Amino acid sequence: FDTFNEKNINECSNWTIIQALKACTQTSDVQRGLKIHHLIWSRLKHDPYVLPSLIHFYSKFIEKYKKESNH
Repeated sequence: FDTFNEKNINECSNWTIIQALKACTQTSDVQRGLKIHHLIWSRLKHDPYVLPSLIHFYSKFIEKYKKESNH
């Protein structure tokens, strides 16, 4: 995924985006996940497959930060 940028992000397949978001979720790579969201935001309203992966990414980190703030 890192080889794609704002100019050629539309060439990136949904599968690649979903896998990149899953990797960010599993490795807790918030910054890279945010970068992916920034690059794909214009596609989201037309893409029912990528949006659930993005929601899962954010929900994991919301839960993590809620737990950390309670300690």
